[in-house]
Amino acid sequence: MSRLTCWAVLGLACGAGTAAAQSDGGAAPAWRPADAAPFPPQTRTALEAAVVEARAGGAGEGLSVAVLHGGQAWLEGFGLATVTPPQDATPTTSYRIGSLTKTFTAVAALRLAEEGRLPLDADVRTLVPRFPPRAWPVTPRQLLGHTGGVGWYRSPKDAWTTAPTTTAQALDLFRNRPLVFQPGTQFLYSSFGYVLLGAAVEKAAGEPFAAHLERTLWGPLGLSHTGLEADEKTQASRATGYRLEKGRLEPARLLDLSSRFSSGGLRSTAEDLARWAHALLARRVVREATWREMTTPGVTSWGEVTDYGLGLAVYPVRGRKVLAHSGGVPGASALLLLMPDEDFAVVLLSNLQGQTGLMELAVDLSEVVLDGGLPQRGWYSASRADEVAFDGMRRVVSHGLVRYADVAPPAGAEVEAAFTAVDHLFAPWWLAGAPEHALAALRDAYHPRAGRVSAVAGAEMARLLAARGLSPAGYRLGGPAQLFADYARACAEAPCPYPLSEDVAAYARRLDAEWRGTPPELLRLRRESLPAATGLGALLAALEARPSHVDLVEDLTRLAWAQRAAGRLEDSRATLRQSARLHPASPRAALALAFGAALDGDVLTATVRLEEAAALGRGAGALTRESVKGRAEALAVHATPAAARVLDGLLAQAKLLLPSAEALRAARLAGPMHAAPGAATPAARPPPPAAAPRAPGTP
Repeated sequence: MSRLTCWAVLGLACGAGTAAAQSDGGAAPAWRPADAAPFPPQTRTALEAAVVEARAGGAGEGLSVAVLHGGQAWLEGFGLATVTPPQDATPTTSYRIGSLTKTFTAVAALRLAEEGRLPLDADVRTLVPRFPPRAWPVTPRQLLGHTGGVGWYRSPKDAWTTAPTTTAQALDLFRNRPLVFQPGTQFLYSSFGYVLLGAAVEKAAGEPFAAHLERTLWGPLGLSHTGLEADEKTQASRATGYRLEKGRLEPARLLDLSSRFSSGGLRSTAEDLARWAHALLARRVVREATWREMTTPGVTSWGEVTDYGLGLAVYPVRGRKVLAHSGGVPGASALLLLMPDEDFAVVLLSNLQGQTGLMELAVDLSEVVLDGGLPQRGWYSASRADEVAFDGMRRVVSHGLVRYADVAPPAGAEVEAAFTAVDHLFAPWWLAGAPEHALAALRDAYHPRAGRVSAVAGAEMARLLAARGLSPAGYRLGGPAQLFADYARACAEAPCPYPLSEDVAAYARRLDAEWRGTPPELLRLRRESLPAATGLGALLAALEARPSHVDLVEDLTRLAWAQRAAGRLEDSRATLRQSARLHPASPRAALALAFGAALDGDVLTATVRLEEAAALGRGAGALTRESVKGRAEALAVHATPAAARVLDGLLAQAKLLLPSAEALRAARLAGPMHAAPGAATPAARPPPPAAAPRAPGTP
């Protein structure tokens, strides 16, 4: 059967034939998680251990999980869907899914575009005249990619509607506000933009939003419990929504979701979203060309990549292309993560709003299935230049491996120019003399405006090493300098067109040797195995004498909280102190000490440690008051009343000491990647060292 015929039989991407395909009795049955093979017992045990470890110290809220990989599936529920009376969470528990709704809206709009009914590049007013004229047209394509200039919630009142709302009333909440920038020039995530897009879908389809999605997507795919909150199909097995209030689960405040029907108004289950993830991975919902548009990061007119395609965030993780969307509304948190090249997906649904750690858990689960459970750890060094170099090399490796695997990569610099730029960006004197500026330049190197030079050079390194018998996939688990060092070695053994400069090659060899000098037991240690690791104390003590080593702050912090939960208070304190000794310049290690002191009820020490963390975190490593708030609320769940009061005080102090995430974002927007085209680089950021272009094959 051809793909086109298969689409027609399934009622997908087939326009007017959809209804007939559903009603003639000949449609192929929709895929079900029950049709998938189970993971091997060892993998299931490891997946469950990762979830249990991530939930340690939690308040008992519900979490429903689905993991898919290569024809295998694992679905499970943890905790309570409702606390009183107790009701367990299961894969069929119904949750609000927040902004995961946008993935459905995007597919609905794109399918209508395929049928010629929703022009992506026309003014959206051709479909939604209720949206007043602006100085510039706003297109559905821009709304899909959050570059349309439609604003965000200005205040809690903007986001808080408690009565049923029609599409027209939802538009009236923002339609008369001016655009916040010229469409196409910037990226600003906007739920209002997706409400406008939902209105366009209704007009193009000639039917209400939910009715259209039921007829064309949910019905054919067997998503029998996905729909608007008011729909009858979403009433069964609902989770009660909660928020954390001083460490206790309290019912979420009332919010009617109909005003965000197409941006965050749906409910679903882990089982239904597993079906959705499977359909996306199997390319069953849109044509191949459309899928490629969906999963290619957008680019602003100023040449900055947005890390968001059309309805999905798109970025590399460990050299793999990741598609993801999170969702958060009162009473729920959600995450969908796809790795299409690996045929891998994770769905996480929680009935706790503001749930922190879902992305970390999703990555942990991917590491269990794809990487043997080995986490990707960073590098800590007393030399800030070395830390920056490791971070930059990791970006070159990750972006490069994704580009290497891409059959049609986006335009970038010529390979020779990319290697010239890499030699400049990793010049040792530049890294040592201005490490924060070097870090900013290395991060900017990913953008089209800079020629995507990090990705272009990384892909070429992977290509040459593959041609010489080394698998690029092997560099996902090693230190980031390994690819650079192996590439330099390969070019020394046999001439290559684009060798690294000797300075950069020598730097990479030294960093690679330091990484390889880390005890292999630590590099291979899975996080859930940390509490029972043999000889861990001796291994960590040996690292204290080294100025550079693998970054273990997250591992040791998790271990400390697990020890505290088990009543081993002295062990927990000792673990936090050891983490701080190993990472004296780490703001995260200092913050963990602050939290540990707060849990001990020690106000003075907690405040001093928070001040240290704030001072260490200036610049690129800045903590935010939101990140402190999330961890403090999680720790407060099992805190004593005295400790809870100290945590409250710590939060109040954090508001004075730490910037908000919005303030950090504004600071980033002031950087050169966001300056007007042709604007001068700010004087505060010196340019990287310049060098004359080199001829291919010359050092």
